[in-house]
Amino acid sequence: MSPSIIKIRLESLKKDKKKLNKDYQAVADKKRMTSNPVEQNNLQLQLDSIAKKIEEIDPQIKDLKDEAEESKNKKLQEILSKFTNESFLIVQQAYRVCSPKGWNHISTEKPEEILADVLKMRQGDSEYTRIEHFVAYLLVLIQNSSLVSLLRKWAEENIDEFEDLLNQEREKLQENTKNKNSYLLLVLEKSNQDSASNNSDCYRIQASYISDINYYKYNHENYICDGCDSLNLSEYENKTFTIDKIGDVLNDILNKNIEYNFDCYSNLTIEIFLPLNLLNHPVDCWEFKDGTEIEDLDLGFPDTQAIGQKYKVVVRSYERWRQLYQKKQYRYSWERKWKQLEKSACSAFSLGSEDTVNDLVDPRQEIIGLKVVKAPEKIGRGSIFAAIIKTGTPVALWLRNNPRNFDYCQSEVERILKKCSCVHDLPNTLKDERSNAKLNVETDIGNHISLLWENPYRLPPDINYSM
Repeated sequence: MSPSIIKIRLESLKKDKKKLNKDYQAVADKKRMTSNPVEQNNLQLQLDSIAKKIEEIDPQIKDLKDEAEESKNKKLQEILSKFTNESFLIVQQAYRVCSPKGWNHISTEKPEEILADVLKMRQGDSEYTRIEHFVAYLLVLIQNSSLVSLLRKWAEENIDEFEDLLNQEREKLQENTKNKNSYLLLVLEKSNQDSASNNSDCYRIQASYISDINYYKYNHENYICDGCDSLNLSEYENKTFTIDKIGDVLNDILNKNIEYNFDCYSNLTIEIFLPLNLLNHPVDCWEFKDGTEIEDLDLGFPDTQAIGQKYKVVVRSYERWRQLYQKKQYRYSWERKWKQLEKSACSAFSLGSEDTVNDLVDPRQEIIGLKVVKAPEKIGRGSIFAAIIKTGTPVALWLRNNPRNFDYCQSEVERILKKCSCVHDLPNTLKDERSNAKLNVETDIGNHISLLWENPYRLPPDINYSM
């Protein structure tokens, strides 16, 4: 039976039932008003007859409702199947947004499985079902005009007061965009086995995602994170990569796992945990490809930009997160300095250089933030980066190379620090500097600056600390 015939038949049966209920009430009222036994008996027979007709209609209505629901969901499933691999990420986002708090999300790229899981969700206090919220959120996010047309038609046919729901979801998205800050935590762990066999450094990759920092919490006692999800990197499992390939992997992670979170996409910070030998690597200069380029067509605009121009990008120390640093006696100095830095301005940063490394590790020094305006030449053991890790210095800003003379570099670093009203402005201020820099232009300071940003209260979950 077609959906239109089901609808007509269902409306007819509902109308019949409504009339029968009205007749039943009228006969019941009449029976209460009479004391004549014969008339009461006749009226009771009428009530029994009407009740029987209602009983016969109820299962018909239920069957038609079930058929209509099945037809409705089948049609929605057909629409979802038209989403491409890239736009299907929006389906996954809508699925997460419409779910109740604490829902155990399934990992799938099949629309029928997502739809089945949404149907299992309890409705909650909303007057709308989870499926209705799901469709409304899809319409807020989707840009494909043909898909919008199909979804809107489905919604208008199946959701009462749909425009009100659509406006609610749109307002919710706008509010979330203003208030959410999200984080991608990317961990690079050196693979000694591959390095020995290939004669080059190779790295394993772990990635986790905090969709809203307001709901994130880390417990130092048992190393458990709430509000931080490990991303499914099954295609990279048991694989290692040289450093020049990791930028491509990061692009893939962003496009497959993060991009569908449009409500917090613009407020994303990428924190890359690097081994000591890579702390000076220009990770913020890795190219970002958003998937919008059109093959074989030159539109006159660049297809790529630096990842640090698109997002706030900071580096962190892999070694600092090894189990040694999780123990309280090793964490204390670092946490104390972080708390002290939070209350300070960027003017509290100390000037450091390779020539003053021994002074930096002097226990009598109390360095809470470091600025390095002369590009370090040494990276590993005994370097200024090793000193930063050893002393638990939580924040450091440095130039990877010197585009001009020392005085120019120092004035540029001071200018950047003065732009920050507080220390927490640094990641965003640095993003602005990188965004304003022209790629590969030697004199633009934004192409040469790194920021180590070690918040001791933001950790990725389930890291394997073995080296």
